[in-house]
Amino acid sequence: FTRDGQCVLVSCLNSSIKLFDKSTGEMLQEYAGHINKEYRLECCLDHTDKYVISGSENNQIYVWDLVESGVVAKLDVGGGGGVVNSLAPHPSKAQLLAASKGRVAVWEAEADDVEEEMEPEPTLSSSSVYDSKPH
Repeated sequence: FTRDGQCVLVSCLNSSIKLFDKSTGEMLQEYAGHINKEYRLECCLDHTDKYVISGSENNQIYVWDLVESGVVAKLDVGGGGGVVNSLAPHPSKAQLLAASKGRVAVWEAEADDVEEEMEPEPTLSSSSVYDSKPH
């Protein structure tokens, strides 16, 4: 949902994301360019509702301008490829957490500088905790 609760983002398996008016069901905008054919991928809005963000099946995160629908950034999660299926934007800062194949990456950008590619901060993967045998 958008912050005002009036619009809903829907991620589709035809490599598109659609923005719908909640009251009328009218499609307001469509976002494309990422790969989404096999997996459930999360999409969300940033903390300002200016950008649509989605994972992709090519190990990248895509960022679109909400109104113009053009891709403004592609963020590479790294770690040898895979599906970026989980996203969590910070509610009040230009920060994003993403998960892909047991890897977690965090990005931070200046609030008005989202169009430039954000560098991932070093993080520790928690996958090794889940890979160990139960006690």
